[in-house]
Amino acid sequence: MLHKEIKDDNGIVHYFTNDIKQERKTLFFCHGLTADHTMFEKQYAYFKTKYNLILVDLPLHGLSYPYNKFSYENCVEVMNNILIKEKINKVVLIGMSMGGYPCQFFANEYKDKTEGFISIDSTPLGLKYYSKSDIFFLKKVKPMAKLFSEHLLKVSMAKAIAYTKYSAEKMMEIYKSLNKDRMLDQLDIAYGYFIKENKDVDFDYPIMLILGECDNTGKVKAYNKAWSIDLNIKINYIEKARHFSNGDNPLKVNKLIEDFVDTL
Repeated sequence: MLHKEIKDDNGIVHYFTNDIKQERKTLFFCHGLTADHTMFEKQYAYFKTKYNLILVDLPLHGLSYPYNKFSYENCVEVMNNILIKEKINKVVLIGMSMGGYPCQFFANEYKDKTEGFISIDSTPLGLKYYSKSDIFFLKKVKPMAKLFSEHLLKVSMAKAIAYTKYSAEKMMEIYKSLNKDRMLDQLDIAYGYFIKENKDVDFDYPIMLILGECDNTGKVKAYNKAWSIDLNIKINYIEKARHFSNGDNPLKVNKLIEDFVDTL
């Protein structure tokens, strides 16, 4: 895995690739809240000889900290600048949970560069999906998290999203480099900025929805059901998986990704 950097006025964003070959399709992975690119280590190992892979530490996450003036719009420009640097014209976007938001914003802004989008336990952009009560509770995530001790916050979050020992240990490994204040800041950008920037977008590109069968995170299941009805596509449920389904059951998720990409 090659470690690379890209710099803009707000800071340095770190990302990782395999050996980029122009004749191959490119998968661009965006991780979930409070995580980093290592959430996709099972996908990297599986796909590294078949596709071009880009795994980013999103701004304020992983090695891409500190970073000024976070916004999903900034994330989109970072993603586009990475593609320009790597001389890649089209990508399949893969977003896990919060990582699905910059992917959707990117696809809306750069339709000509978007070959498809795979949502892994994420939720849709669009004003109609989120009620006033939904927005109210999203605003309360950070204040509620403040009530937890740092250790309890980390353990409870890891247990909530992981079904397997591997996924729980992976999240605790990622959390080692985080203190409580930094986690709270990440919670704020994930939900606070999403509320500010959420808008109606056109889903006029191929989409696959992947969802852990045991994912009980908020209203993720309900949002995906509404999303699947609107798009007239099925939800691919992952057995023995919670919110971190690509870590809980990587064999099933990897096969779904591969089948989707190979049909594009």
